Order: sequence, then C-alpha cells, then structure tokens
Amino acid sequence: LQVSSAFYTPVGTLQFASGPGAGATTANSTFLYDTSTGIVSFDRDGTGASAAIQLAQLNTGLTLSLGDFGFF
Repeated sequence: LQVSSAFYTPVGTLQFASGPGAGATTANSTFLYDTSTGIVSFDRDGTGASAAIQLAQLNTGLTLSLGDFGFF
C-alpha cells in the first residue's frame, strides 16, 4: 500500500496492528488491518479517541506488516 505523507502527520513512532477487530493501543499513530473484515485504516492519535480513517478494503486473513506500506 502506498501512502502519501501529505495524507498523514504521524504522532510519535509509527505503529501497525493486525488481527480481528484490530485497534490502536498506544499514543502513537497506527495503521490498522482488521483481518476479519479486510479493512485497513489509520488512527492518527493512536488512542482511538479520534476515529480511525478507512484507507482500503482488502481480502480478509492476509499477513501484513508495516513493511507492506510505502510512504512518499
């Protein structure tokens, strides 16, 4: 997935969370992949206080990591 730096301004260290119902759990910007729905989203504050923004709908059950994201 290619993500433009114009789209996001990370807070803290960029994180990635994956799993059924994946959610942000730290005060760092987090990309999320919900393995049960295939939804990829971005939680800027990392706390869930602000709603995560859906970026894409992928197949379910994929094995993704932060390394699968390209930033430009």
